[in-house]
Amino acid sequence: MVKKTGIIIGLFLFILLVGASNTNGISRVHYFGLDDSRSTFFGVRLPSNATLLAELAEAMDFRVHDTTQSFRGLTIQTIGIIPNQSVSNDRVGYLAVTDAYGNVVNGFYIDDDMPIFPQLINATTILYCVKGRQNISLWNMVTNVTVPLFVPRGHHDVDYNALTNTFLGLDSVTLQTYDHESKTYNVEGDDIVEYDWNGNEIWRWDCNDTFPFDVDEFHLVNETKKSDIDWMHSNSLYWDVDEDMIYMNVRSRDCVVKVNHATNETVWVLGRYTGEGPELTLYNQEGEQVDSLFYHAHACEMNGPNRFIIYDNDYYNITRLNPEIGITRVVEFEVDEVAMTATETWSWTAPASYYCNSQGDANLLPNGNRFSLYSQSPEPLFVEVNQAGDTVWEMVLNVTANDVGWRTSANGAEHFYEEPQIVLDESSYSVFEGTPIDVGFSAWDTFKRRHTTDVTVRVLGGGRVFAEQDLQLLPHWQETDLTISVSGLPAGVHNLTLEVENPEGQTGRQYFTANITTAFLLPVNLVIFGVTIIVIVIILAIFIWYYRSKHKMFFE
Repeated sequence: MVKKTGIIIGLFLFILLVGASNTNGISRVHYFGLDDSRSTFFGVRLPSNATLLAELAEAMDFRVHDTTQSFRGLTIQTIGIIPNQSVSNDRVGYLAVTDAYGNVVNGFYIDDDMPIFPQLINATTILYCVKGRQNISLWNMVTNVTVPLFVPRGHHDVDYNALTNTFLGLDSVTLQTYDHESKTYNVEGDDIVEYDWNGNEIWRWDCNDTFPFDVDEFHLVNETKKSDIDWMHSNSLYWDVDEDMIYMNVRSRDCVVKVNHATNETVWVLGRYTGEGPELTLYNQEGEQVDSLFYHAHACEMNGPNRFIIYDNDYYNITRLNPEIGITRVVEFEVDEVAMTATETWSWTAPASYYCNSQGDANLLPNGNRFSLYSQSPEPLFVEVNQAGDTVWEMVLNVTANDVGWRTSANGAEHFYEEPQIVLDESSYSVFEGTPIDVGFSAWDTFKRRHTTDVTVRVLGGGRVFAEQDLQLLPHWQETDLTISVSGLPAGVHNLTLEVENPEGQTGRQYFTANITTAFLLPVNLVIFGVTIIVIVIILAIFIWYYRSKHKMFFE
């Protein structure tokens, strides 16, 4: 019954928000310019002039842009404005869609606060929150329809389950009070809470079972937030929907916790401090056992089964002489749940000048590169590096001529394509008539879904569909290796199209040729081979005849 209800609500969401997604994604939305007529593409509030929007485009400055290696898709960014006294302060933050060249494709601004935590919940719809407001909202990038929900936003991050149509949030709870330096403090922890579409609480993980207040740990890393002890300061959630597992990053305790949603149990805790949870043994890339792989991190996400990426702020690193000054890194690690170990598998150390003690984001992109965000107000940085750690794309938001500066948020960027991506194993095939062609290819969906995705794959040519099959793409934006068998092609050379269509109707295409020959019309290379063999046989026959004629008596 719950599954059927989820499907019905999901269909409602699909109809309401996806509406125009069977067009070519957001490709019909024109690039934003100075011309006021284009400002109507911003759906939340229409600007009276384009001054600050123009300044956003003006501020985007590329330091590095290798178009042969960098991500070719689009990016959703949350960007806040830091105006000076001479510039109107009636627009505080943007949710902007930008391309790889710094063009603002679409977006909107909030007149009294900053949008945060953007996350795609389908191919065209973004879940986001507003910093000073209590509930979450949805925005369709194509139709510019916004829908406020009754779901509480909690703090720092929100996640979504597309199969149950429910949401996760972080709920700050008081665990106890504690007297410290002649003051009484509330000790604040973070429960994980699941809400339905109407904002009703339907599930809760109690943090106190795994992270009860530890006085000794508090005095080792002593952090307070206003009048409270910020015991956990959890700042990211990731829901592996297929496995029904939840991952939460706990910044203050330098750890990531895995929670089994079905049983409400803590599966493991990875990090410097593990509380009452099952502990993983940690190893760096050199195979050495270490106390922690990161310090006061942000944005832990899955890359695949037991594989993760995290933004290591390296703040409050108690192994340093000054724990408040570190070096920001992007770190990937893999967990072995049988051996109960976690091993760092890849890392990139940002230049010292990029250091961020708070905020930030990191993502593994489908092209194998890593994106990271450095929230250095008033000039934040966006960086993409390849597997070798070389910078292939780097953009800074410069302070403008009007002294407008910028700020970004934690978990502040999402990437996507306008259509599924395809890489063919072969660009041409040559077979006999009646022999099926197994077309191999790799595919990626348009964005990072938390669950396996059903797609329709077709091979077309000359107005006909020669093959059609329902296949699945792996979750977490992993590369999926697929094969579709094509048969029934008549003799001749065919220019064919391979299509991959996702649930929202967005379709990726790649092209290949098929040379189909009959048994009586041999391929050219086979004909050449046959002629060569005949010539060799004739030459050998002539040689044998000549040799025998010269040595006739010997053979007699």
